[in-house]
Amino acid sequence: MSDGTAPTVRQKAYAKFNLYLHITGQRPDGYHELDTLFAFTEYGDDLTLTPADQFSLNVDGAFGSVLTNPRENLVWKAAQSLAEHMDMPMSEAVELVKVLPVAAGLGGGSADAAAVLRGLIDLWRVTPDESSLHDIALKLGADVPACLYSLGAQASGIGDELQTVSLPHCGVLLVNPGIGLQTGDVFTAWHDTDSPYRSGKRQIGDVSTFEALVRCIQDASNDLEAPAIALVPQIGDVLAALASQPACALARMSGSGATCFGLFAEQSEALAAGNKLASAHPDWWVQATALRGGA
Repeated sequence: MSDGTAPTVRQKAYAKFNLYLHITGQRPDGYHELDTLFAFTEYGDDLTLTPADQFSLNVDGAFGSVLTNPRENLVWKAAQSLAEHMDMPMSEAVELVKVLPVAAGLGGGSADAAAVLRGLIDLWRVTPDESSLHDIALKLGADVPACLYSLGAQASGIGDELQTVSLPHCGVLLVNPGIGLQTGDVFTAWHDTDSPYRSGKRQIGDVSTFEALVRCIQDASNDLEAPAIALVPQIGDVLAALASQPACALARMSGSGATCFGLFAEQSEALAAGNKLASAHPDWWVQATALRGGA
């Protein structure tokens, strides 16, 4: 039993978003091949891990009530997978404060899974080899390997082949119309006639400055944006509202939606724009934050 002196490990599950997303093909098993640029914000869910008699998962926070079955949560599955691989007992109490909306294109579940993997490695003081850890993460979800490091990365394959990219520290405004959107539904609505296959992985060059990053993204797109808007037209309203903010350099949808983002040179500009949008649209989820820079 925890006696109050047991170590406590805290991890942030950083929100992930796609600066661009191109569909480059489709595999025989139905999975789509992608070329995308992952970025992470300083905002995200919080996890606390404490040694206990047995494993438990308690979910709280603004969106905690959406996750009703702890054993079906990726956090539980991630802990179980790592424990089996490292031959360690599952005997931790995990507290998850869920502040990211669910089914929102922000990789929240994947980020939570990656955070508990990092937390358990720290708590158990173990060092799984990088290849095995990648395999464990990938079996949990295509985005989980990227979330392990939570740094900018160009991803190909199904999103699991990663090349780290240095990104600038800048302001990010995340906005969701308050409507969940399942990834599978968006891919089903996507047709290659709507967005022709791209010619493989882009050469993005140096995007370590804000100006270079914006130029890079302006020359790209999110191929899932049109089918997502067809399913949830309010996404178009969010994009228009973001683009209308004077300091917003670029507005785009993340992943399969419905969350959209605006890029700002300064975090203070994102905060000011966020205050305006939250006041004008109280039913939207609006969060100003910063992009995790560096690599």
